Amino acid sequence: PSTTHADMQGLIAQLSTSGTVLGIDNSVYEQWAPNSYAVGSAALNYAKVQAMVGLAVARGLEEDVEVFTSFKTFENVANDMAALRVIDSSYDSKKAIAGHESVEFYGLNGKIKITPSGFCPGGTAIVLPVKDCLRVGATDLSFTTPGSKGGDIFFQLSTAAGFGLRAYQHQGVALLAPSRAVIATGIVNS
Repeated sequence: PSTTHADMQGLIAQLSTSGTVLGIDNSVYEQWAPNSYAVGSAALNYAKVQAMVGLAVARGLEEDVEVFTSFKTFENVANDMAALRVIDSSYDSKKAIAGHESVEFYGLNGKIKITPSGFCPGGTAIVLPVKDCLRVGATDLSFTTPGSKGGDIFFQLSTAAGFGLRAYQHQGVALLAPSRAVIATGIVNS
């Protein structure tokens, strides 16, 4: 017997696919088409993040966003932001604290938060209105067989000396407003 399966279409796939995404053809319905920004074989910086957000604002974005980058890309953006910082009243001559877990600033839309993510590949960044993302599906991650009453999650292996367990899930992510999101490509980290 043949089996079929469908993997979840992740956010990067939803933002980089031209054609059908989650059952809707984004070449026919303009508001379902995401924005794309070619960084141009350069590092991502403050000005380019502002330009990316500007694309989404021109198509209806009016809320705070989060920009997800790879770890190396985040280093470049954080260094760019550190160069722009001026010493203010928090200056302490005895101790200097530097570094960033995330970078926040304000732009055309409101707050822009840049966050490094292990799920964002190098050379790519995404601007995401997080409120427009939903986790959908039939079940969260579970070690209980669907339809059973639960019990022991471990079972003895019949072909080897050991125990096993199975995890089940049926979920995915849906971006409700791709026209208010942006994928940036061509980032070259220094």
